[in-house]
Amino acid sequence: MQYHSRSKTMQTTITIDQDTFKVNIPTNFSFDKTQKTIFVIHGFRSNPGTFGSLYEDLKSLDNKANIIAVDWSSISDKNLLEYSSVKGQIDYVALALSNTFQTLNIDPTKTEIIGHSLGAHLAGLIGQDLKKKDPTKLISQIVGLDPAGPQFEAAGEDARISPDDARRVVVIHTSNSLNNGGFSGLFSDGLGLFRDDLGNLDIYVKKDDNLYGINGINQHDLAVKVYQSLVKGWMYGGINQYQSGSDLNYSDPFNLQKLNNPNLTGEYTINLNYLLGTDGNDTFDLKILDNLEIKKTIVVDGKNGDDLLKVSYDSKEGINGIHLGFGGANTIFNRGFGLSEFLYELVNFSNIERFEITGTQYADVFEGRGGNDIFKGGAGSDELKGGAGNDILNPGYSPYSTDTVDGGEGDDLLQVDYSSKSNGVGIHLGYNGANVIYHRAGTVGDNFELVKFSTIERFDITGTKYADAFEGRTGNDIFSGGDGNDILNGGGGNDILIGDTAATPPAFGAAFTAATNYSPTQGWNSFDQYPRQVADVNGDGRADIVGFGAYGVSVALGQTDGKFVSSNILFNDYTTGWSNFNIMPRQVADVNGDGRADIVGFGSNAVYVALGQDNGTFSAAFTAFDNYSPAQGWNSFDQYPRQLADVKGDGRADIVGFGAYGVSVALGQTDGKFVSSNILFNDYTTGWSNFNIMPRQVADVNGDGHADIVGFGSNAVYVALANNSNDILNGGAGNDTLTGGTGKDTLTGGTESDRFDYRNLTDSLLKSFDVITDFNATAGNDLFLVSTARSGFSNAGSVATLSATGIAAKLTNFASNSAAQFTFSGRTFVAINDATAGFNANSDSIIEVTGLTGTLTASNFIADGGGVVGIASVPGGGIGTSSGGFTRGDSTPVPITDNPSIQPNEITGTPGRDTLIGTSTSDRITGLQGADIVTGGGGNDEFVYTNIRDNGDTITDFEVGNDHIVLTQLLDSLVTGGYNGANAIADGYVKVVQGTSTSNFSVQIDADGSTGHDIFRPFITVNLAGTGTLNNPSSFVF
Repeated sequence: MQYHSRSKTMQTTITIDQDTFKVNIPTNFSFDKTQKTIFVIHGFRSNPGTFGSLYEDLKSLDNKANIIAVDWSSISDKNLLEYSSVKGQIDYVALALSNTFQTLNIDPTKTEIIGHSLGAHLAGLIGQDLKKKDPTKLISQIVGLDPAGPQFEAAGEDARISPDDARRVVVIHTSNSLNNGGFSGLFSDGLGLFRDDLGNLDIYVKKDDNLYGINGINQHDLAVKVYQSLVKGWMYGGINQYQSGSDLNYSDPFNLQKLNNPNLTGEYTINLNYLLGTDGNDTFDLKILDNLEIKKTIVVDGKNGDDLLKVSYDSKEGINGIHLGFGGANTIFNRGFGLSEFLYELVNFSNIERFEITGTQYADVFEGRGGNDIFKGGAGSDELKGGAGNDILNPGYSPYSTDTVDGGEGDDLLQVDYSSKSNGVGIHLGYNGANVIYHRAGTVGDNFELVKFSTIERFDITGTKYADAFEGRTGNDIFSGGDGNDILNGGGGNDILIGDTAATPPAFGAAFTAATNYSPTQGWNSFDQYPRQVADVNGDGRADIVGFGAYGVSVALGQTDGKFVSSNILFNDYTTGWSNFNIMPRQVADVNGDGRADIVGFGSNAVYVALGQDNGTFSAAFTAFDNYSPAQGWNSFDQYPRQLADVKGDGRADIVGFGAYGVSVALGQTDGKFVSSNILFNDYTTGWSNFNIMPRQVADVNGDGHADIVGFGSNAVYVALANNSNDILNGGAGNDTLTGGTGKDTLTGGTESDRFDYRNLTDSLLKSFDVITDFNATAGNDLFLVSTARSGFSNAGSVATLSATGIAAKLTNFASNSAAQFTFSGRTFVAINDATAGFNANSDSIIEVTGLTGTLTASNFIADGGGVVGIASVPGGGIGTSSGGFTRGDSTPVPITDNPSIQPNEITGTPGRDTLIGTSTSDRITGLQGADIVTGGGGNDEFVYTNIRDNGDTITDFEVGNDHIVLTQLLDSLVTGGYNGANAIADGYVKVVQGTSTSNFSVQIDADGSTGHDIFRPFITVNLAGTGTLNNPSSFVF
């Protein structure tokens, strides 16, 4: 027998001799006898793992308590036929446990015992033994979770759990060993002792209209799950009587506090389908109820306060979506086939101010109310209506669905991530001024509506890996283009525009045999005579073998295991008369963009196409283009290779021909034909002797959705990018942050103060530099955002040539982490140095500024932590030695350094989710948006909040009397003309609510103060580093 002590952070095992029951206590056992002790005892054929997270949940209620899990599985974990033997030993186990109280000097009056099944009876017997030893020191409380029933039905009080075993005995009943349809309780789930005299308070559980323990409805472990949910803070509707009727009003709130209330005695019934709130701000996260397996309607009443209902239906089975608020009802319905017929009610709610709902993979409808809601649609064609309030509406992305989003009143955000879109076409937000996000057809967004929206104030859109277009409105938008040539136009507002992202290269496994055909052994002894190509013919996402044999074209279909099956003659074309691959090459690629590969044959006088079908066959061949054949001079693939790939990025394969005088392209069309062959550039032709010696292939090298030319030259491999993520970013009005990313980008900040992001210096190198069209260098306006503060700035004058040599000749004093300005032929350029002195074209940024106002200085460069977070400025002295760091997401930890000055270090986060850790001295930390984790460290720290959108942070170590929460800018943004009061708590703008412990607090904000309705919304969570209370104006700066 073992005891696992979870006192403090240590786990200790106490062993007891199974014959003598002598207690052996390790020397490292950690136990605080001045604190409360809680024993948790499992039952028959079980172990401490039965209770899951109960130990941690109990610890969260009292972090100083001694939590001891009793492991007696060496005795109890036997087969069913040995139950009587195990039951016969519980008296000895109880004696050993009661002796432990004396050995460890545990005070019974400060002890609670929680037991399940046989463990519940053990708890009672321990109480009885301690009572005999000292009747004045009874166990404080025993909680029996469905005490074992078999062979206890006729037992006396001295042989089982009973009301006098402790000062208070509570029993939760969920099964009945006497009601098992003729089966012994040991061979069913009816293992409980169902009688009303086991405790001072006997609790009966109702779920889905069934009272567990009668009519053969039993679930022995349900009592454990119910108690766990009570410890987690759930409050159910109850009634102070034993009653199995269906018409009762379960309006009496029942939670853990009521279970522990010594004044509540007798019989009580709780209904797990009824959830009740308090007069405070409650969160109903129904995911916690998954463990209870509730199948019927859940009733939620938030009562008073600002209450949140959270439900996720992303794993909902069946074929129906959900509808929140159909016909104005306070109900979430299971949606019927006719979309106006509803099969049943999932949730009935009342007094709920806010919602956070995730929909199904089917068509859902959300109709919000007046609060700040979050609706996520998932797959299917969803309809999201925010109603009043500041809502976040995310319809999700799924192919071939059209979502409808109406923000309603308030400041609403439309949020969608299209990074998983993989059908070769990007998106276009706002094409032709429409309030629509389109599936983009080439450069025109007119062929399929992904999202139709109205009354949306802000956007947070992540684009595809193809060419996207974003046309913002007047709000504060976030547009992330992803790969491809994106056009980002922020419009008005303070926008964040991010051009593109990086990708991770793939890897290969070991080779294996995938097919036993198409090799010389089977007669395929020459690619020139019998070419074999690989492409997805039937559109199932797997590549197939297409072989051009002597008697016809055959296909072997790719399988999920990487092998091929079923090679058959499909049709007799592209063989007879097609002399060889060199003269009449045959390629396979998707020409018409339907997801299936087509045969493209370069015949004697024209290009012929046979379209792939979904059954793996091909249509009859037809003339697709009158060029690229021997009749037009293309008489040798070795001399004039022709390749197929999607150059334009529209999802259709194009012909790329390497002719005698240049490279030309014919664009694939939706009908399978090609148009407009033009000379594009004069490279990869002259000097490239033949394909055999210097092959040229076409494929998407940089992952931007556009095929590039890869030429294997005489001394190196050369690449010509069809597209290098050349984005156009236009911030419009407002204070914008523009990140072009890789490629030759054009950035226009627009009016107000903008930041041009060059924390990654290689985003704009000499070989492909960005152009900023409107940089205002006067104080208080535009800035270059860099990873490290600039050590200096200089004007180098005019360079002779715009080359690495010409620039280096002028930047002779280009110090590490410095910046410089120079001109070339009347054009203005900015150079930003990395950590190595001297100009390096491969690591230092070059940016052309075509519209410069004012004079550039070092003050036009602001450091912001290398793309994570950093020290914006360190006033009052130099920087000392490093003493800490922080990590955001999976980024490399960035050091934060100490400042020996008495003034605080400035640490500023990003708009994303950051982890900010201060130094051992005083810091001033501004997390900005993103639900940050903030740790001040030593010193007198200030935690600064500038906007209501900075909500969601957790301060981990607030020191009362030393640290301060600065709400000055936040309050000024809420109050017309600025906040001029001295105490925002007294004025009704700020409220502090104690959370889960005496060191945990929620700071809440009411935007209109005492002048309007008292609707306080949680803003940040604060955990104290020591003792004290946060509810004092001295902890704040208003």
